[in-house]
Amino acid sequence: MLGWLIAGAVGARGLRASRPHLVAPRELGWRESYVRDWRMIRDPKVAVTTALAASRASNRAVWVGLGVIAATGFLRMGTAGVGELAAVAGIGTVASIPVGRRLIGRRRFAATLSLAVAGMGFPLLLIAVTGNALVALLVIPFWGLASAAADLQVGCLVSRVAARRVANAVSLNETVRNCAQAGATLLLPLSITVLDARSAMALWGGVQIAAAVVAKRRLDHVDADVGSHMRILDLVQAIYLFRPLRVVELEQVAASVSPRPMHRGEVVIAELDRQAESMFIIDSGTVAVSRRGQYLTELGAGQPFGEIALLHRTPRTATVTAVSDGILLELDRAEFIGAVSDFKANLGAFDVALAQPGAPVTLADVLQSLPPALLAPDGRGEAALAEAAVVRAVQQGDVLCAEGDLADRLFVLLAGSADVWVGEQLIDEVAPGRWFGEIGVLHRLPRTATVVARAAGTVVELPVDGLAASDRS
Repeated sequence: MLGWLIAGAVGARGLRASRPHLVAPRELGWRESYVRDWRMIRDPKVAVTTALAASRASNRAVWVGLGVIAATGFLRMGTAGVGELAAVAGIGTVASIPVGRRLIGRRRFAATLSLAVAGMGFPLLLIAVTGNALVALLVIPFWGLASAAADLQVGCLVSRVAARRVANAVSLNETVRNCAQAGATLLLPLSITVLDARSAMALWGGVQIAAAVVAKRRLDHVDADVGSHMRILDLVQAIYLFRPLRVVELEQVAASVSPRPMHRGEVVIAELDRQAESMFIIDSGTVAVSRRGQYLTELGAGQPFGEIALLHRTPRTATVTAVSDGILLELDRAEFIGAVSDFKANLGAFDVALAQPGAPVTLADVLQSLPPALLAPDGRGEAALAEAAVVRAVQQGDVLCAEGDLADRLFVLLAGSADVWVGEQLIDEVAPGRWFGEIGVLHRLPRTATVVARAAGTVVELPVDGLAASDRS
C-alpha cells in the first residue's frame, strides 16, 4: 500500500498530496561540476567501475570496426557476413535478459563481472586464432551476452560504490566511456596498419582478458567494502514502504540513509514536533512508541518509524524513545525524494492531474491513482476495491475518525476540508485528494489522531482488506 503513498509524495501531478518545499541547491558552473566529477576517480572503488565501463565501451567500438573487416576479409563471409555477425550478437544480447535478472540481485560481483569482461575478449581471440567463419558465428553470441551482462553489473556497482554521489559517478562513467570509445576508434586503424586484421583482433581480445584479470583482484576488495551497503539494502528491501521500488531506486535509498547512534532514554522523535523531516529504520536496539504519555508498542531491529514525515508535512503523532542503546538509519525527506524522483513503476495512473485547484476529487480519480502494487492481494484490482469502498457525505463537525479507534480503513477526502487534532491541539489540515488514517493502518495501531470535518464534503473509506498493505508481513 505504501507504493501509493510513495507515488503520491513524489508524483509531480498526483492527487494534490503535499509537495516538498525543498531549498534548491546552488547550481554549479560547468567547470566546477566537471572538476567535481573527475575528483571522484581518486576513490579506488569508483576508479575500478569507471575503468570497466571504459573497457566495455572500447571493446564494443573495436568490434564494430573489426567485425566488418573480419567478415569481408579473413573470414571470407562477404558483405552478408557483416549482418550475420550482427544478428548473432543480438541473440546474445537478448539472452542476457533472463541472465540479468539473476545477476542484478547478487551481493557480490567480483566473479561474475570479471567473467563477463573476459567474455568480451575470448570470442575475439578465438576468431583471430581460428580464422573460421563458423567459429565466429558460434562465439559472437557469447560476446553479446557478456557485453550486456558487464554493462548491467557495472551499472549496479556504480550505485553501491558512489553512495550519495550516484549522479556524479554516472556522469563520470559516461564521460570516460565516450573518451574510451573515441580512443579505441582512433587506435584501431593504427593497430591494423602496424599488425594485420587478425593480429589486431587477437591483441584487442587479449587486452580485454588482461583487464578482467586485473579487475578481479580489485573487485574482491570492492565486494568487501560495500558489504555495509548491502546489509542496509537488505533492511530497506524488507520494509513495506519501499517494496514497490525498482532495484535502482532501492539502491539509491540504501545509499541515502545515514547511520546514527541512539542511547537509552533518548527521545528520538517527539509528539507534535512540527520539524518532522526524517524517517528511521532500527539497525540495532529497541524503541518504545507512546502517545500522550501512554505506551503503545515496542519496535526492534529492522522496523521503521516516522515514515509519514516522508509523505506529509505533518507534526509527529507519537513519541519514540530509545529503550536500549543501538544504531538508527536515518532517511531525510529531501534525500528520499531525490532517490525516488525517477520512480516510474506503476505511476502512469498518477497522471490524473486535476484541472482546477480546489476542485473535488472523484472516486474514479482515487482508484485510477492506485498502482497495481497497492490493489487487493487476491488480484481482483480496482473493481473489487471500488465495490468495497464506501463514499459518504460529511457535515461540518462530523468526526471522520477518532483517536484510539481501531484502524481498519484508510480515508481519502474527496471534497471539503478537515482538521487533524491530537488531544485538544490542532496539528494539521486535510484538503481534497489527501489521504489520512494511514499511520494506524500501516503499523496496525489504534488511531493516533482525531479528524473532524471543517466543512461539508465527501470522504471515501477504503477498507484494509482491500489494500495490499493488509497482506504485508
